Amino acid sequence: MEIIDSFRKIFDKAPVKEERDSLDIMEQDPRATFKKLQLCNTGEVFYDIDKLVLQSPSILCKHSSKILQKNCDGVTLTNGRDGDYLILVELKSSFSPENIVKAYKQIICSLMKIHAMFSFCHAYSLKNINLRGIIACKPFKDANQELVIKDSLHMHLQEGTLRSDLVFLVKLYQNHCVKAKVVSMPLFEEDDRNAFHDDFKGKEIEIHLKMADSYSDTEASMDISKMC
Repeated sequence: MEIIDSFRKIFDKAPVKEERDSLDIMEQDPRATFKKLQLCNTGEVFYDIDKLVLQSPSILCKHSSKILQKNCDGVTLTNGRDGDYLILVELKSSFSPENIVKAYKQIICSLMKIHAMFSFCHAYSLKNINLRGIIACKPFKDANQELVIKDSLHMHLQEGTLRSDLVFLVKLYQNHCVKAKVVSMPLFEEDDRNAFHDDFKGKEIEIHLKMADSYSDTEASMDISKMC
């Protein structure tokens, strides 16, 4: 992949590993109860950029309160049916409004950092690359837990008091996939969005929700070909 070839030459101290057919995104926090998401893409290579690359002190975070230091669990490039796919993954131990919104913010902030690095690279074009975010977590513990969250969201929706971040959450829960502009709520206010370059703020990203099959599971898998 030309982007990765260029990335390796420019950022020669940034570890990039290659995995064919599948890639395991691991949770490093020993306290977490959801440990792994396996990405599958038969016949293709995943170019996995070590998460420590984004965890290093960043000039972007140092000089902006909008770009969070906290990053997602995995950043990888692979080939899909529509070309190159940049995939950002965040693992959470449970489905809750706080966890899902936090995961979304981590994905977008990680995207901003890797985009800044890729912008130096030959063959990289934000316009032509497909952006995908995956939030993976355990399902609800039981039907009662799911009902409590659904009722709470429904009540806010009926009252017209649902914040934009919870609107995002409801759509993700209902459809398991939300298309959104990269520069959008719940991370950026309207005045902030207007400050970004048109190409960046107009770019769309698909955010996917992947839940484990059961509450007792500590891992899940996702087929990229079906997601794309």
